[in-house]
Amino acid sequence: MSRMLFPQDSRFLRDWSGQTISKLAFDELQIGCIVRCVIANELPDHAAWEALYFEIVKIKNGTFWGKTLDTYRLGEDAIGLPTNRTFTFRKNHIIEIPLMWQSSFIRKKLSKYLM
Repeated sequence: MSRMLFPQDSRFLRDWSGQTISKLAFDELQIGCIVRCVIANELPDHAAWEALYFEIVKIKNGTFWGKTLDTYRLGEDAIGLPTNRTFTFRKNHIIEIPLMWQSSFIRKKLSKYLM
């Protein structure tokens, strides 16, 4: 059975503790940054979603390629997107940038966007 995976649009951007971050922070993201997106599996017989963490491995023309991480997955793949698999998304799909998980250089750049 094929999967119909779609990243979901985000209305807000937050850090790991729930503090709001300005969406201007997207311009600071680089390869190696960790972000979180909600990915939905929208098959008619099995609709599910999962909020996954990704390590950015490529950025080109506004598209991010991220490698799925196993953070908070509890060993279960609820939507058919295994850990260590590359998936594409755009900045409007990012719901979280966990500042403390970034390198100190990126953390310093991103912290000025906390609201």
